[in-house]
Amino acid sequence: LISVLKETAKIEGIERIRFSSVEPKIVDDEFIEAIKDTPKVCHHFHLSLQSGCNKTLKAMRRRYTAEEYEEAVKKIRAAFDDAAITTDIIVGFPGESEEDFIESCDFAKRVSLAKIHVFPYSPKRGTPAEKMKEQIPNDIKSDRSRRMIEISNELNEKFLEKYIGKNMDVLFERNIGGNIYEGHTGNYITVRAECGRNIANETLPVRIEKTVGEETVFGKIEKY
Repeated sequence: LISVLKETAKIEGIERIRFSSVEPKIVDDEFIEAIKDTPKVCHHFHLSLQSGCNKTLKAMRRRYTAEEYEEAVKKIRAAFDDAAITTDIIVGFPGESEEDFIESCDFAKRVSLAKIHVFPYSPKRGTPAEKMKEQIPNDIKSDRSRRMIEISNELNEKFLEKYIGKNMDVLFERNIGGNIYEGHTGNYITVRAECGRNIANETLPVRIEKTVGEETVFGKIEKY
């Protein structure tokens, strides 16, 4: 992976390299140093979690613990103070008790994730989990999904508020109507701004002014 990063960064015309997903155990000192040496790498890390409860992680046969996940988060944040860490969490996995779920919620809040993609457990034919006892009723899975999404929204709002009033480079990608353009910062914050000309595929400095709904902020282009 490190070799791919370094070779990709050499390609002229590529300004940003962003991970779609990273396993927590990949995040070691060598990985961090490689990213430090590769400025094109975006400081957005989607670290797969699935659950913040070790009992559930073991049942899922995940190859890491909640403590190892948290250590990976600490390594990233120690190296990049603007890092956005997002994740996936499954709720209602067979055998997940209310106490296990609350432990997972508390873990997500403690590590202060930027965004959680929440999925209620869905049986897949032929998997060991399909045959597990203690399948969770759909109404409980729906309730846990709702509660975890509320936590995600609170964490995301807290994350976005840190950048209000700051200047950030935004790669604008598309016009969403009128003179409003949308793009992303290096740490994958969705930004909208007004401009009188087509700025799609341009990277411009933007002063973040306010949040405008889930996962999105509005800003003023400093110069163009």
